[in-house]
Amino acid sequence: MWFVAGDEFASGPVVDAVFPIYEQVIPAAPSGQVTFAMEDLTSAVAALSPRRDTGITFRFERLLDRVALSVDDGDGGLAQTTVAASYEGALPERLGLNARYLRDLLGALGDERTVTVQVSGELDPVRVDSSGMAAVVMPMRV
Repeated sequence: MWFVAGDEFASGPVVDAVFPIYEQVIPAAPSGQVTFAMEDLTSAVAALSPRRDTGITFRFERLLDRVALSVDDGDGGLAQTTVAASYEGALPERLGLNARYLRDLLGALGDERTVTVQVSGELDPVRVDSSGMAAVVMPMRV
């Protein structure tokens, strides 16, 4: 497969595989969810990991109505910020997501005002909903 746009050329192999039915991949019954203002979450993720493919740790601080986000650079450096959030249901203590995947997903949601992250367990697929669109991000150990 290949694409040409002006002076740019991109090519890649065609994936010949059997993919699961998407309903089987998207978690249906989360144990809890967190809702963020889209702009706040997008800004926090971009500030913590602007270009790197690092893991962002989400620590749920339910009593304070916020989520603490942090990135460990692997050399002992830790960057942190918090984002206001509203909670429903049961959540794990923390959750790790790949920063690049999360940035790409939030960018694809466009001009949405809020984004809801539905979580079951620390290592279970995470469902992200906004205005009728559902996406899945696989967690990572952090």
